[in-house]
Amino acid sequence: MIVCFSIPVIFCPQHIIHFFVSDNSESLNNTILLKYANTTCLLVLFYFIFDGLVWIFAGILIAFEDTKFVMIMNATSVWLVAILPTCIAVNFLNCNANVIWQTMVVYALINALGFYLRYFSKIAKKNSIYCKLKGLDPVIS
Repeated sequence: MIVCFSIPVIFCPQHIIHFFVSDNSESLNNTILLKYANTTCLLVLFYFIFDGLVWIFAGILIAFEDTKFVMIMNATSVWLVAILPTCIAVNFLNCNANVIWQTMVVYALINALGFYLRYFSKIAKKNSIYCKLKGLDPVIS
């Protein structure tokens, strides 16, 4: 699904933007609107990519019976990296929507990175235990 969404966003975002702007409106010709809309489309695309990775790694970690980490990581990162910075940006800094989407991309990236690191630490631990049981040298390839 991300691939189907990403091709038009990267190569011709004006067609996607056109769905959200009325034909009677002259604002579609406005270069500022197109610039913000193009940027927002790309930010949403990156958010979807990183959030998709989060779902994949979270599912694998849950299969490894590491649900406590998934719960703590999600709760902590959403408050510290998404909600709190968004509230500060909107209420105190009067930022626009692009800044909010940038914050969401950073949130999804940090969340994905946290799950990625936890996943590979679990794989390394499992590999080490397996090698010790078989009497092999625990080398991670």
